[in-house]
Amino acid sequence: MGCIYTKLMGRRSSVDIEANSSDELIESLSNTVPNTVPNTVPNTVPNTVPNTVPNTVPNTVPNTVPNTVPNPSHISHNNAIPFHTIHSSNHYTVHYPNHEKRVDLAIYKKTHHELCHIQDMPCFICGITNKSSGLSLETHHFYCEKAAQNAIDWIKFGEFAQHCYNIQTGVNIGNKFDWTEVKKNPDIFVDSIFNMIVLCKEHHTSANKGIHHIPFPEWILQKCPKSGFQFLE
Repeated sequence: MGCIYTKLMGRRSSVDIEANSSDELIESLSNTVPNTVPNTVPNTVPNTVPNTVPNTVPNTVPNTVPNTVPNPSHISHNNAIPFHTIHSSNHYTVHYPNHEKRVDLAIYKKTHHELCHIQDMPCFICGITNKSSGLSLETHHFYCEKAAQNAIDWIKFGEFAQHCYNIQTGVNIGNKFDWTEVKKNPDIFVDSIFNMIVLCKEHHTSANKGIHHIPFPEWILQKCPKSGFQFLE
């Protein structure tokens, strides 16, 4: 009996084999050592990479810009973002100082009468007037509302106001007041024509177009839209 050493699968083994020839030796080895490495890759492994993009993926980018507003000539078709709508809902907290219950003071009544009836000033956004519409237009405290006036630093505001104008009349508001007197009695500015703009009810207090509800950057867009285009609804 001979003793032959061979390496199988990285391990050293001792195999006792009784053989009279090399052919018998090879046959004996093949019968004693299993074939542990398969000759082919199993057919059970799926092909996980599809050859083509599935047809179920929708085309979410329209090919053309809607006709509601013509595509400006300076924007190429390939760079144009299509007409789109954003649904917005904001939640925030406002703190007001102690103040008296709101009443229309004589100075406010005089301001409102002057702007809405004597001058018949139009709504700052849509342009209708009391006389043309038969409606009662409203006056809006633009730079500071009544409920906030007791928490304003009026000396600081007076410095700021040197560069401010009434957005409806274009009149500078900074040089119209002695701001130390405004500090003593804020009503003389807050209820004056210089802090006021005229609005219809829709653009004043409605939930979807009014300045009391819509952020200013979106609200002011209503002033000059292209014909047929509506920013807010």
